Amino acid sequence: MTLSDLDRRLLALLKANARASVTSLASGLGVSRSTVQDRMARLERRGVITRYTIETTAEGDTESFRAQVFISLSPKHDKAFEKSAQRINGVRSLLTVSGEYDYIIQVVSDSSERLEASIDAVRNLEGVERTNSLFVLSEKFGPLS
Repeated sequence: MTLSDLDRRLLALLKANARASVTSLASGLGVSRSTVQDRMARLERRGVITRYTIETTAEGDTESFRAQVFISLSPKHDKAFEKSAQRINGVRSLLTVSGEYDYIIQVVSDSSERLEASIDAVRNLEGVERTNSLFVLSEKFGPLS
């Protein structure tokens, strides 16, 4: 899937400020509002944009329970797994990796009970053969994702 220069510039603006209005995005790109709305809708349909979010300071962080879940899949379950994983509450990122595991999922929650429920939901997805969960104790610097 190739993105146009306009798509890439639009995505960069959204990454910088996911709450930017369509009008300000259009102004920043030098195109009409309808062009921005059409592009965003197309990027959403194609799965390039999967959600809009915010980042908070430590003071505003209500998701202080975090884990990295390492996952091994049985063959030919990748696409279904990826679609199902992104629908699980608390899943913030899905990374493909080399080595012993196929994926790493970052899971966050505002309670240990909800974190455990999210991890259990990941473990129960079709094709998951093995998981190894590492719970984050503290963050020394930078975002985990």
